[in-house]
Amino acid sequence: MKSTIAKKTELTNNNVNKVKYPRYLYGSSTYRSWNSMKDRCLNKNNKQYKDYGGRGIKFDERWLEFAYFYEDMGEKPNGMTLDRIDVNGNYCKANCKWSTREEQQRNQRTHKRENVGITFDKKHNSCKWQVGISYKNKRYANRFKTFEEAKKWRKMMEVKLWGIQD
Repeated sequence: MKSTIAKKTELTNNNVNKVKYPRYLYGSSTYRSWNSMKDRCLNKNNKQYKDYGGRGIKFDERWLEFAYFYEDMGEKPNGMTLDRIDVNGNYCKANCKWSTREEQQRNQRTHKRENVGITFDKKHNSCKWQVGISYKNKRYANRFKTFEEAKKWRKMMEVKLWGIQD
């Protein structure tokens, strides 16, 4: 069954069907999520391109038209972000869902580095490692003298907040 959005078409000068969608959706958070997805995959000047288009991540070619993206994904729920179920897969109806930021943080590529969420504080001449983690719109942070202490705290917080264990 096609949505009412996808049924509304008009013939352009090139004899190509162009899908229309209600104008109120232009500029909506759903539209911005769709536009950001395309930009990450196509625009080499986008800061995140290397992690998306640069890695070969593409999107369903139907999704070049916002109306088809909207038909497949629906309205973006408040507080949710566009998430790929398989982080190495493409953006398509079968591999995408709306997720909370916390769900999306857990659904990330495995990093080869062990210092995810851990940085060295150069600004304050403190010679300390800063570590942070977010959960349910709350940020937890701490500072340690050694990288090993920071890594240990980060792992403990991942278990406590997210239930992630190695």
